[in-house]
Amino acid sequence: MRRSASRSEPRPTHYSPTRWFSFSPTSVPAPAEHGDLWNASMKGMNRDQVESGRAVLAEAVAMYRTALGDRLVAAYALGSLAHGGFSALVSDVDLGLLLSDPLRSSDPETVLMVAEAAKAGGSELHERLSVFWGSPLTLRGDQPGGRFPPLDVLDLIQNGLLLMGEDARLDFPEPSRVDLLVAGAEFALTFLAGVGQDSEQTSDVGSMRPADSDTVEQLRRQHLWGHG
Repeated sequence: MRRSASRSEPRPTHYSPTRWFSFSPTSVPAPAEHGDLWNASMKGMNRDQVESGRAVLAEAVAMYRTALGDRLVAAYALGSLAHGGFSALVSDVDLGLLLSDPLRSSDPETVLMVAEAAKAGGSELHERLSVFWGSPLTLRGDQPGGRFPPLDVLDLIQNGLLLMGEDARLDFPEPSRVDLLVAGAEFALTFLAGVGQDSEQTSDVGSMRPADSDTVEQLRRQHLWGHG
């Protein structure tokens, strides 16, 4: 699974929350300009709710364009805002970012700081913004870095809706069955069972019983998944 942004790196010198907050999202291509793609994703959904989700994406993309400049190659709507089923009550607002290679050591903290600024936008939907990011090299598996778990890579390739930039998804391989199974198991163990979390995080799980510490490594052994 891809490595997520680390909070241990120093903040970039150009970091300025007020700069990102004051940037107008009007310079971002409106999702409505994608016409049929967006209309198809709205089947069976409340139009007002979808528009609210789109507005959060537009604001976030504007902030990332300010922070990253021409290093932001493309931005995509992911998840239920792309493939359908979005609900303003429970759904995340998923955003995928493609940065140019090579990634910089400051990128994780930059992405994190912009996300925190965007999440402070004033609504519950803003708070549920979830940002996935990487570069062509990381999404092809040639280098580590970024935050794009296998299931979200698959969603990007199959369902992602381009918000701005150049679409480069044809160059990305789909994750294997084993990659998807292991990623799902790791997610369940980490976020549901508390494996790999500190004591404070684990205590919040309540009645859920953490699995043994070597379970993830056992799940990585491909012969356990069988064949076919």
